[in-house]
Amino acid sequence: MGDELGEGGVAEQVERSPTDILEEFIERGLEYIKQGDYKQAIKYFRNKDIAKAVGFIYGDARSYIVTKNQSPEGIEYLLFGSGLDSSFMHITTPPKISLADVSVLQSSGGPTVELPEYVFHNVALVHAEEWLHGLQFLKGKPIAGFEDPDIDVAFYLRNHAVPLTESFLKDYGRNNYPELRENTTTSSNK
Repeated sequence: MGDELGEGGVAEQVERSPTDILEEFIERGLEYIKQGDYKQAIKYFRNKDIAKAVGFIYGDARSYIVTKNQSPEGIEYLLFGSGLDSSFMHITTPPKISLADVSVLQSSGGPTVELPEYVFHNVALVHAEEWLHGLQFLKGKPIAGFEDPDIDVAFYLRNHAVPLTESFLKDYGRNNYPELRENTTTSSNK
């Protein structure tokens, strides 16, 4: 609910629908991704209050805690696992959104542990994706005109100028759509 000016300039309470609340929430989170602030986007999307406000249950999924620098295979595992462990389940009542996390744990006196930014970029995209599946559910229809929900999400992100990652496009056959590659970052350039 928010205050809006009614007749005669008097503030009145306006009820906002769950769809409106979720759309606004997602748009704000996508701005963090567009700005390259992936860790902030991840933190932002892990929001139990918004889930409750739109009638969902929020659940933390698996956390991947990295304590040493990763090989390319280890990074692929993080990308795959964080995507696999995140979900939007509309078959439960109420629907449930679960988001996996990837974080770095530095040991005192040990070597500096670093992950490439594209890992956090991909996790942020996965978090946005699950919220967008929630939006599809609330609207009862595709949000970008595609019946396949995962392709629909990818085109929604593209239509909103959100840069995608190669890893994100590999999932669900999204890389079969050349137009999705227009705003894609690679692992070598973040």
